[in-house]
Amino acid sequence: MILLSFDVPDPQLSDFVHDASPEDEVRLEDDWVPLDERLAPQELDEVLRAKDAYSSAVVLETIGDIPLAEIKPHENVLFVCKLNPVTEEEDLHTIFSRFGTVVSAKVIRDFKTGDSLCYAFNEFENQESCEQAYYKMDNTLIDDRRIHVDFSLKCQNFGSLRWGKCKQER
Repeated sequence: MILLSFDVPDPQLSDFVHDASPEDEVRLEDDWVPLDERLAPQELDEVLRAKDAYSSAVVLETIGDIPLAEIKPHENVLFVCKLNPVTEEEDLHTIFSRFGTVVSAKVIRDFKTGDSLCYAFNEFENQESCEQAYYKMDNTLIDDRRIHVDFSLKCQNFGSLRWGKCKQER
């Protein structure tokens, strides 16, 4: 049997405490005040809504629906889906122009066959026209199809991020 002995003293607990550690006895729980006691109800509602929106965006980023949670939609571009395959860009331009000047109406098509993929992007000259079209046109009939309208995250915003360049935007 071999017995090893060292002449090194046991370390003290104070040897492991960092010099920058706080020395006072104030605990975090003593100074912490809940948000609902610091903010007015309207401000609290706004903060909670912003946190909820950000967490939803992070979920969409996680499952791959958007490349980055920080990307914000255009304020003057609408995404129109559930279109009839016979609906053309001129039809959308005519229908949506009653809300304001339509800068562009683009039906997204299959890049090989040229067939409609049954969704489009409508870009308006200003935000007010876009919002008006959003509220009035959602769930309306166009060419015997009930469409859905929402604000858009166009592919051009993503650039060459994780998804690469969108072929529809050519």
